[in-house]
Amino acid sequence: MVNDPDWNAIAARFGATATGEWQVLLNQFTIGEGFALIALSVPDRSAAALCRRELEHFLGVQSLRLAAIEPDNPAALQELTATLLALPADPGMGAVWISGVRSIVSPEYPEWRDAWAQALNSLNQQRNPFRARFSVPVIFVGAPWVVALMRETAPDLWSVRALSLRIETARTATQPDRVAAVAAAATVSRIEPEAADTPDLDLALGAVRALRNRPGQERALATALTRAAAAHAGQYAWLAAATAWREAADLHASLGAEAEAAYAWTELGDVLVVVGDLPAALDAFRQGMAIRERLARQDQGNAQWQRDLSISHERVGGVLVAQGDLPAALDAFRQVMAIRERLARQDQGNAQWQRDLSISHSKIGDVLVAQGDLPAALDAFRQGMAIRERLVRQDQGNAQWQRDLSISHDRVGDVLVAQGDLPAALDAFRQGMAISERLARQDQGNAQWQRDLSISHNKIGEVLVAQGDLPAALDAFRQDMAISERLARQDQGNAQWQRDVLVSLVNLADVAARVPDRAVARAHADRAVALARQLIARFPNNPVHRRDLPVVEALASQIEAMETPHAP
Repeated sequence: MVNDPDWNAIAARFGATATGEWQVLLNQFTIGEGFALIALSVPDRSAAALCRRELEHFLGVQSLRLAAIEPDNPAALQELTATLLALPADPGMGAVWISGVRSIVSPEYPEWRDAWAQALNSLNQQRNPFRARFSVPVIFVGAPWVVALMRETAPDLWSVRALSLRIETARTATQPDRVAAVAAAATVSRIEPEAADTPDLDLALGAVRALRNRPGQERALATALTRAAAAHAGQYAWLAAATAWREAADLHASLGAEAEAAYAWTELGDVLVVVGDLPAALDAFRQGMAIRERLARQDQGNAQWQRDLSISHERVGGVLVAQGDLPAALDAFRQVMAIRERLARQDQGNAQWQRDLSISHSKIGDVLVAQGDLPAALDAFRQGMAIRERLVRQDQGNAQWQRDLSISHDRVGDVLVAQGDLPAALDAFRQGMAISERLARQDQGNAQWQRDLSISHNKIGEVLVAQGDLPAALDAFRQDMAISERLARQDQGNAQWQRDVLVSLVNLADVAARVPDRAVARAHADRAVALARQLIARFPNNPVHRRDLPVVEALASQIEAMETPHAP
């Protein structure tokens, strides 16, 4: 298979992770256990076509054929059950391929989503004759939202030998691994104010049902959809959140409420980033940005609209970082900087404009780190820190300004670590931790302050490991672990907090292996592997957990190999 041009094309376009996912699919045919339901998510129709060609070649070598069903319109997709059951018996059939790829930001999305929902619901009702009809894998190919829809709409069918695989666009192969960490910071960090409380889902959905199809209530319906989307996101129901944001965006646009439509497109992009559909997220952010550019041109004196436009550029830059296009990301963040410098000059007493500017320095610093320009990155972080120090001096009781300053110390420390100046890095991290400790003591019920403190312990522990001070590092990681476990117990539905425990376990296992205390190292590693598998099962829509498992398993294998004596 190495010399297969399509196989090489998959590897070249999508990279090693996607190639491994594709091999898992091919393994289903090697196992040869008959019927299996495979959900394959792809970024676009060209990717689906490439995968289909590869599978046709793979089956052709075995003198088998691929039965392909690729509806070209939603009405044809709705008849999927009848189409499947009407396929003629064919002993040479190696697999069934059902493809209908439409991005969630496509104008055709509403019709295709309804068609997929109807098709999957019908198949779920006819699951017994469907399973009896086929003794080969049946592969459903769609955008990432189709996989989540399948779990929700066809739960009985999904529960029997279902496998979910993902082919996604690789980061630029030449970028260093640290791009992943920068991508997380760039795409997750937000500067728009968050609601203090997540809306009640039942109330929000009740309002949507009451207002839908009522003439004259379209604006109220758009507001209700916005609340429903936020409520779904608060419960990690990402597909439902994305669907509601998309409908809200369209409805606001039809009402001429352009600022609201832009906000909905931006929120949709945020959800798509979480589920890992970066091409669709980029499209959503650009849809919102196009509206905001128009509004900003119409009223150049409207500072809020200028700021909104800077947020759109920032979101686009975050996705470009995650995709590995660092030059384009840097350009986007510099456009953000230009807007925010203008706003900060116009109103130097506006603390929010000053804070926004400090965030722009941090974003640019993150990209410069990923590009390997550490001196320039350090300068960017220190410029941001200087602004934050001024804000803290102006309002020492503002906890947010304090937290921002602690983050700046961490960013500076990260660069100093990369430059090899470990004593200075340790000093920077300890300055950041002093602020985090103060905040955590002031409000012991504030989970974010507590988590910030755990991160500080983690960073200090990593420097101490690099300095060879393993006992002190172990103590730092244990303090990190204590906080992480406490937070995880408080909210077992919080995927990030559960993953923090996993990170703590990996750190403890690594240090214990270095001491060496292999029994303790193995205990931590075994617990980490078990937790990684639990997280995949509990949060199947979170791609981060699936990427964690092989890393944790590799650590456990290394520790196991250290324990195994060599034969004489």
